Amino acid sequence: MDAAGYLDRWLAGPRSSGVEVKAVLGYCVGAVYAAEAAGRIARWQPEPPALVLLDPEPAVQLSLYSQFHNVLNLMGTLVPAERIAVAHQAGRLAHDGSGDMDTLAAELIKIFEGLSTEALSQAGLDEISRRELTGTFVAFMTYLTMAGRFDPFPAWREATALSSSSPGNGLNAIRAYSQGAVGPLVAKELRFATDHIDLLRSPDVAAAVSDLLNG
Repeated sequence: MDAAGYLDRWLAGPRSSGVEVKAVLGYCVGAVYAAEAAGRIARWQPEPPALVLLDPEPAVQLSLYSQFHNVLNLMGTLVPAERIAVAHQAGRLAHDGSGDMDTLAAELIKIFEGLSTEALSQAGLDEISRRELTGTFVAFMTYLTMAGRFDPFPAWREATALSSSSPGNGLNAIRAYSQGAVGPLVAKELRFATDHIDLLRSPDVAAAVSDLLNG
């Protein structure tokens, strides 16, 4: 499936329903897809939908490696620490040696599949469970890699962003790794004293989103 087909799966239902889309919301890398979806929706209805972003992040190679790193840490209760360490090292080498997201994703999937087949089998997971876990990881890598095919920044500059206080996420991260040498990233930014992981369950964020949608 190409990037356009990947996005079409989400747009087919709204388009065929005939219901006007008032807004598109995107969280983290989902904000990349939200930007592209909002642009496409604007082509088939009179008024473009509002675009609301929550800790928006572009999809880059570091996104793949960071999520691979997080998944390995979650597996620490099932897999011996020394085996996790080997996988972490292999992932770092893949990140440092890969020239594009597709190549890196393929390498990380290969490492994860090897870990699933060997270590998770020894941990007692049956084949069906291992396949489900590997399939979920592959789907996540695909989600991130496909997002890397879109340029969200033109649409983001017309959007409203709700940002957490986490320095390694969202617009905070973009500003950090660009060392401040970026222009306006969004049209309006609302900042909240909450972590990235809690952004979607914050009552203050929920109230702000409601105000934006009803404004």
